[in-house]
Amino acid sequence: MVTYITQPAVSRAIRQLEEELGCTLFIRTPKGVKLTLEGSILYKYVDQVFHFLSTAEKKINDVKNLNSGEIRLGVSDTLCRYYLVKYLKLFNTLHPKIKIHVVCPTTPGIISLLKAGKIDFGIINLPYNDDSLHFTTIMEVQDCFVTGVKYSHMSVKISH
Repeated sequence: MVTYITQPAVSRAIRQLEEELGCTLFIRTPKGVKLTLEGSILYKYVDQVFHFLSTAEKKINDVKNLNSGEIRLGVSDTLCRYYLVKYLKLFNTLHPKIKIHVVCPTTPGIISLLKAGKIDFGIINLPYNDDSLHFTTIMEVQDCFVTGVKYSHMSVKISH
């Protein structure tokens, strides 16, 4: 980003800074200006600050553009194995520099980790109610109970 300011504004800003610091930062000569010892010290640290700000901006842009960073998620073992793995593989192919951390606790464990800020999001089995969280249904799963002949009496259809 380039900012244009007038020479009088620059002179005024330097004068205010010199007053605030209680020292002279520049020696004015017919050939221009030179830094004083105090000015050199200030320049050294200001240069470092600008370098750190530039690096911070680059790191933030990398995260925003999915060129670096990490995602922490919680998901049950079953949902991870039968639902999430294919999406994790795809995501990793598209964004190989993003680290993915997966934990597989129970639904209450996932909720606890989410509330503690230890994971970024969770995938759980519903129903689960908690007004402090936002839930989005991503798919419906039909569970099927399978038994041998010994338990065939349990295969009676249950209506919800």
